[in-house]
Amino acid sequence: MKKEQTRQIEKKRNRALPFVLGVLAALLFVGAIELPLAYWFTRPKAAPVQPEGEETTISCDLSVPWYEQYSIVTHALGTVDGRSETNSKEAFLESYGRGARVFEADLSLTADGYLVVRHDFTSTSFWNLEQTMQENMFYADYMNAKIGYFYTPLDIDGLLALMKEHPDVYLITDTKSKEEDQVKEVLRRFSEALERAKDESLRERIIVQIYTAEMYDWVRDFVPEGNFIFTTYLIADRDYDAIGAFCAEHAIPVVTIDKSLVDEETLEILHGHGVRVYTHTVNKISDMFKLRFGSGADGFYSDCVTPSEWQTVLDSQNTDDADKLTYGAY
Repeated sequence: MKKEQTRQIEKKRNRALPFVLGVLAALLFVGAIELPLAYWFTRPKAAPVQPEGEETTISCDLSVPWYEQYSIVTHALGTVDGRSETNSKEAFLESYGRGARVFEADLSLTADGYLVVRHDFTSTSFWNLEQTMQENMFYADYMNAKIGYFYTPLDIDGLLALMKEHPDVYLITDTKSKEEDQVKEVLRRFSEALERAKDESLRERIIVQIYTAEMYDWVRDFVPEGNFIFTTYLIADRDYDAIGAFCAEHAIPVVTIDKSLVDEETLEILHGHGVRVYTHTVNKISDMFKLRFGSGADGFYSDCVTPSEWQTVLDSQNTDDADKLTYGAY
């Protein structure tokens, strides 16, 4: 009798064993999946890595002119994920993280008169920014339309907020127009935004780009003396001697010209009036070498090259013998 009972118990145990093992296997399998998934969604995010050799300063030295501190101007707020000319918040943050401190931004008015950070509202811009074309783009539509599907558009308040959060940043304005009414309206909207920001020190870090001698009179009260750049790309017949003399007379320290127009003679004329020359837009360091040591350019607008990158390469080259440097073509 006992043998029969023992045999029955062993049978039950043998039948239960596969079930128990199956349950244990299932639990292990679920756990193996759930643990990585939980980790993936709850893992702590790594802090942004500061590039080697970069230092994040808490404020810029306003006693030293920006052009004596930086030879690189970051064009259209820089590059994000390899994409340029977005004028987006993410482009600013990525470029700042890589060491950019002088930013150029395009400023335009929406159809209902709001000042935003955008090159223009032409079909080309909609195509470049991967947005659906709108004949008249209003402010609400602009702010709700992602740039390149992922990136955040900025209005002037958003741009000034970034400047407040990053007090070592300079901003160069590009108002895209040489029409008096348009320029004055842009600066009026800009002034209203500065009042809303409640931080008058921002004005000290704004550099206004002018496109003609006449434009200086329209904007001279907007920022302190010396916070100007004279850019020449909207002038058909350029008299560089007259431009240099005008800049010297009105304490405009920098002239910008297209890289294709740079030559030693032009730069000698402008340098003779005591102004510096920045060229645009230069995205290859080899081209910067040619423009700097072949023609004498003082600085560059760039989508992607940062001040620290340019300085690192300069430090690694024997620039005393510039004739032997390898230049790229532009």
